[in-house]
This record gives sequence, C-alpha cells and structure tokens, in this order.
Amino acid sequence: MSFKAGMTSDFFYVTVKHQDIQNFARSIQNKNPLHFDVHKAKNAGFPNLLAPPTYPILFWQIAKLDWLDQLDVPLIHGEQKFNYIKPIVAGDTYICKIYLKEVKKKQGSTGLLWILKHVLEGYQNDELSFTSETTLIIREFQGNEVD
Repeated sequence: MSFKAGMTSDFFYVTVKHQDIQNFARSIQNKNPLHFDVHKAKNAGFPNLLAPPTYPILFWQIAKLDWLDQLDVPLIHGEQKFNYIKPIVAGDTYICKIYLKEVKKKQGSTGLLWILKHVLEGYQNDELSFTSETTLIIREFQGNEVD
C-alpha cells in the first residue's frame, strides 16, 4: 500500500444525536452539564446539547479510508488538534470528508515509521464548521512493508 498526500475519502454524513453526545461525554469522564442537560445548554446560549471538544473523533468510524482499510498492522495515534468555526450540538447534520494532508517517512529506533497527517472537515450549508487534524503512525517491520 502506498500513501500520497491528497488522498481523500468520499463525502459522508453525520447526524449528531443527544444520546451519542451523552455516551461520549461519559466515556471520557467529562461531567460538564452542557453535554447532558438541554435546559442548561440552552441557558448557556446553545440551541441544544453541546458536544465535547474531541467529539469529531467518532466521525472516523463512519468514514471509509481505502488507504487505511487495506492495512493489516496496528496504527499508533499521535497528535490531534480541533478547530471550530461553530460548536457541534445535538441535531446538527454534517457532510464530512477526510483527506491525507501530509506523508513523511522517518527512521525510528525500531525501524521505519510512516507519519500520516489527516484532516477531517465538517460542513453545514456548504460552509466549513470545524476541522480536526489527526496524526497516525505506522511502524514498518518485516512482512508489512509499505510503499
């Protein structure tokens, strides 16, 4: 499998649900009432439950990334950054895509490493609402050589 900057997923849709926000907030032990109580979220100026800042990592479960799906090796999660133009709240639907922004090879202490920087973009009404940058690392070893 080879990696090239610019590889892009097909667009996919994500609808944010109350229960998903609450479950995710519980899973990361975030007890902020804006993730659980609609009235408190509305009193704080949001139209609905507010998603935790790292919520878009769930969107990766929906995306089909051919360049990663074919790998039969563990991925190491590196750095992650989030940028919001507007907050994610329950009831929102996004059209998203993920693209491979940068590919680097680096010699590590245990062999060659592939460092893949991905960007997830979420749009509403043809306007960018958020981005998330995720770095994944693949360790190359005998039997799983990558092109």
